[in-house]
Amino acid sequence: MVSPFWRRFAVVCMTVASLRTTGWSESPAQIAASRVIRVAEHAIVGRPPVVTAVGLTPDGKLLVTAGDDHVVRLFSMSDGKLAAELKGHSDWIRSLAIGPDSQSLYTAGDDRRIRRWNLAAGQPLADVDQLNHAVFAIALNRDGSLLAAVGFDQELRVYETATGRLRQRLICPARDVRAVAFSPDGNQIAAGGRSGAIGVWQVADGAPVRQIAAHRQRIRSLAYSPDATQLLSASEDGYVRCWDAQTGEQTSELVCKPAKVMAALFLSADSIATAGSDNRVLVWDLKTREPILFLAGHTGSVAALACDRNGQILVSGSYDTTAQTFELTKAIHGEAQTTQRENGTRR
Repeated sequence: MVSPFWRRFAVVCMTVASLRTTGWSESPAQIAASRVIRVAEHAIVGRPPVVTAVGLTPDGKLLVTAGDDHVVRLFSMSDGKLAAELKGHSDWIRSLAIGPDSQSLYTAGDDRRIRRWNLAAGQPLADVDQLNHAVFAIALNRDGSLLAAVGFDQELRVYETATGRLRQRLICPARDVRAVAFSPDGNQIAAGGRSGAIGVWQVADGAPVRQIAAHRQRIRSLAYSPDATQLLSASEDGYVRCWDAQTGEQTSELVCKPAKVMAALFLSADSIATAGSDNRVLVWDLKTREPILFLAGHTGSVAALACDRNGQILVSGSYDTTAQTFELTKAIHGEAQTTQRENGTRR
């Protein structure tokens, strides 16, 4: 049996080798997580749960995690301690979305249910819907009035959160849809999945805007820039591409190969974060199209990313059964973190 030390050593070696073969002009600066939350320590029975969905409440008080053990966990951002566990799903939770009021939470996954929770009370509310297939991704619009859901069929469903009414059913360019996003200005909604194509529609009436042949393999993540002028797509083909939201023309391309990109988001109009099957989280400068930060620490594929409203705190969730937080403001200003805290304890 290979010892834990040699497994970690092998991961470091593979990461360094990958960084050396990317063709980037310089290796990105490396920083450690400010906190590592080991979700496995809170598992009830069985193997440690992987983390495939993460989120931060807009008020900055809670980190929310979910994964394959069917449990939603709330951790305090002030000390990293477990604040609550929400139970009600019966299968893998694939996605979550937090309302702008920091009180409402939506979760969905393989049990086909879209659940709504009251975070303050830690209690479930009425389900939004029970579908006949797994739900892979959900998203809220900026004011929290609309919820979008996609999964293992060809439909994008849009619900009114106040009433739960199904407002729109839109046909996607794939039957296995893994990503959905609203534009911040509320005008567009985009979805993509197995076919590598992106469908874009008008939110107001569901009218199709365009279809973009974006990737050769499955799209895993979509995100709009804060000013709603760009749409980002990340794929298992190892590429992250940005598109002009008005014309559909490609504006930039980032190469993450040989990794499959599993999550990506905008931190600002000119910077994005990516994560994937090579266990790496990278922060990129869109102007130079090169990474400027390597966020180190994961030892398994990184499946989920989330950030605060200002793009200053980044959270990642991984198959290594941890969620990690990174303070990007300090790192960008040269104050690289040299210590790491686990569940609120400095090491």
